[in-house]
Amino acid sequence: MFQAKKISSNLTSYDLMKTLAVLLMIIDHTAYYEFIDSDWPRAIGRLCVPIWFFLIGYANTRSIPLRFWGGAILLVFANFVVGYNIFELNVLFSLILARLTIDYCVKKSLQSQAHMILVCTILTILAFPTYFIIEYGTMGIILAMLGYFVRHKTAEIDKSFVSGFMIFSALNFIILQQLAFGFTAPQFAFMAGGILVINILLLKFRACDYPDLTQKLPGFASGFLRLFGRRTLEIYVIHLIIFKVTALIIGVEGYALLDLRFFSDDFWMMFEPVDANMVDVP
Repeated sequence: MFQAKKISSNLTSYDLMKTLAVLLMIIDHTAYYEFIDSDWPRAIGRLCVPIWFFLIGYANTRSIPLRFWGGAILLVFANFVVGYNIFELNVLFSLILARLTIDYCVKKSLQSQAHMILVCTILTILAFPTYFIIEYGTMGIILAMLGYFVRHKTAEIDKSFVSGFMIFSALNFIILQQLAFGFTAPQFAFMAGGILVINILLLKFRACDYPDLTQKLPGFASGFLRLFGRRTLEIYVIHLIIFKVTALIIGVEGYALLDLRFFSDDFWMMFEPVDANMVDVP
């Protein structure tokens, strides 16, 4: 979601990839906030997540603009206003966490094969519990590491290693999403297959301009791609605020004006004792 400082007048690979991610994200959030019983859009929306974290790892910069912090905090305040739970923290905090930690995680993991296994194991084990604190938890760091490895292919980070890490990160993410959502078999097949396709595309991602495409496309089409590719932060924050306020107005369950809640009901259910009467006894 971060923009490069030097912006080309032509359409770029970033514009195309981010536009795809934004469209998938809006499909996902439309279901989450307005049609809460619909799981197919959620399965479709899962495909945008690896893209966002990949681009964080792929970027050379590690700076975090103030407007990025501002957007993240504004959405926390919006949750308070509409009575939605504060945790898990929105994905902007997850992207910030990935940007702050990726260099350390990559440096440690590349020290040896044992270090790689250790780092990946720790991040995988922490993924599910941290999922309730910050969106996607430490899984986001694993997804971002793929972006780093794709950009910095060397003798140490060769093609076979990157491909193997892609499969590892994709399978981890697929399993985590299935645990979180409990998709039906067709939904799971679509989600899993789609994530694998997205990750294969990401393996081939390169920062490049498309002057010919820019010239061939109608002005409104290239303008649309630039808007969605270069104003992703603003689109993310604004559309979420609109969805949250709309959910409050139409009376979606779980929203109440100024009803401060820190955690979701799913979080507290983990600590509830199992009712013996609900357990089938053979």
